[in-house]
Amino acid sequence: VGISLEMHAPVPGIERTPHSILSLGRIAPSKNIHVLIEALGILKTEHVECTASIYGSTLPENKAYEARLRSRVAEIGLGERVSFYPGVPNEQSPNVYSAHEIFVNISPQGMFDKTMLEAAACECIVVTANKDAAEYLDPSLIVQPSVEPHDIAQKLSLALTIEGERKDAILSHEHALVSYHSRTHLIERLAEEMKCTPQ
Repeated sequence: VGISLEMHAPVPGIERTPHSILSLGRIAPSKNIHVLIEALGILKTEHVECTASIYGSTLPENKAYEARLRSRVAEIGLGERVSFYPGVPNEQSPNVYSAHEIFVNISPQGMFDKTMLEAAACECIVVTANKDAAEYLDPSLIVQPSVEPHDIAQKLSLALTIEGERKDAILSHEHALVSYHSRTHLIERLAEEMKCTPQ
């Protein structure tokens, strides 16, 4: 993927908000943000302490979808827990990642979203539906392909409790995933492929 590890790293001086969840990316039905909101509603009914930030721009054809998301947040009483923000330029995203503990990406399988890697590089615990990253991530944090609210809520609830040695181990495995997809590794692989290409 070619992630810049010089840009994407924890930002000194920014403290992570305790029990904070982040979704960052374009606001569209394919991103399953409506399912995330239902999961956050479940966490509220289960009295799980957390807040969620949803960062992203919306294309004109998805403005009605965004409006429904905001309406649903109000309807199920998440106004004090869920905040919407505009999308941010890529160079500013490390500040956002570094202010949150958990990054959630539940796009369908086949959409390898680089934000997942950027968040991992900034040391967020990643909850994802992406099976391509499963070998590097804690299996207990991988959302099932059906992308059901109760499953997502269970994964987020677990992620909110992770600390100590287990957290260190998860972040270490995430670092291995990020290193594999780093810009440096990509350049090395491209150079190797070019050397092997017949002239």
